[in-house]
Amino acid sequence: MAITTPTVPTNLLILDLETTGLHPGQDHCIELAAVLFSVPLRTTLGQVSTLFPVEENQAERINGIPAAASQGRQPWRQALELFMAMADHADAAVAHNVAFDRPWFGKPPLPSLSLPWICTCDDVVWPLRLNLKPKPSLRDLALAHGIPVWATHRALTDCIIWPRCSPVARTLRACCWRPANPASFTKPR
Repeated sequence: MAITTPTVPTNLLILDLETTGLHPGQDHCIELAAVLFSVPLRTTLGQVSTLFPVEENQAERINGIPAAASQGRQPWRQALELFMAMADHADAAVAHNVAFDRPWFGKPPLPSLSLPWICTCDDVVWPLRLNLKPKPSLRDLALAHGIPVWATHRALTDCIIWPRCSPVARTLRACCWRPANPASFTKPR
């Protein structure tokens, strides 16, 4: 049996959610943000961030998003369409905590997302010289790379941090990326 190395993705859909609680079955997604990132060009190709209307936000003390702000007049449906267009151009979805983020997809208003996932918390081994915990927070990751943290627990800010922490292509190619199931790492068609 030949061992094959998974293809390194070209475009990554780096995403983050803010929610009203921890349970996808009873709580709601209040914010979605995504950055379409080109690995070979090491640059952002596009980004989107939107709030979804909710009646209340039990997690406001954590994410700082008042429910009233989510109810303001805004083009969240069009932002969701842009998100899906960006997903169509991505080879993989990237989140810092896939175990938390992935279950929200397919629960309204979020669409299902059929991309393979890369978890920057579980699938990336950060260099020992950074003196990070095995599963570092995004804040700790940013500070270890000298990146100022100007807002935590806002989805777009969290999406912007990871590509700045490490040369993405080198991180993926240096076997620091180990997908949970390498045989399944192909872009669904």
